[in-house]
Amino acid sequence: MKTSWKLLFGIVFADFFFSAGPLLAQEINPVVVFREAGLTAADSPTPSQEQLQRLLPWARFASAAQLGALLGDPTSRLLVLPYGSSFPEEDWPAIYSFLQRGGNLLVLGGRPFTRAVFHDATGWHRRDYGVRFIRRLAIDQYQTTPGSE
Repeated sequence: MKTSWKLLFGIVFADFFFSAGPLLAQEINPVVVFREAGLTAADSPTPSQEQLQRLLPWARFASAAQLGALLGDPTSRLLVLPYGSSFPEEDWPAIYSFLQRGGNLLVLGGRPFTRAVFHDATGWHRRDYGVRFIRRLAIDQYQTTPGSE
């Protein structure tokens, strides 16, 4: 029996459409934005929650406690760090793993991974400038881009 390629394509397409329908209907949010109350940016102003939600309405916002789990989610494709050079030191292993798996990174307003932050009983604290983390990622070039007026 000879099967035409059009018929075969129709069967495969229909199978995909009907079996993937529920999956396609689910919201897949590939963007994860690190957002933590009480943390301020290094090197630049901190965008407000409202600004980030307007710019990235489909994004999932994650505190330091939630970040590791969201970066481990296979649907996550982009990590946005809106605090300039600052990033949560406790989440470094999850961030590094995410980037090693091919995840993308957008850092707003600073040199990526040069100002680790940590939290204790008195709040958030920023460590001194360092290159320990960027060396693991082989980041050795940095170009400052002027902001808009």
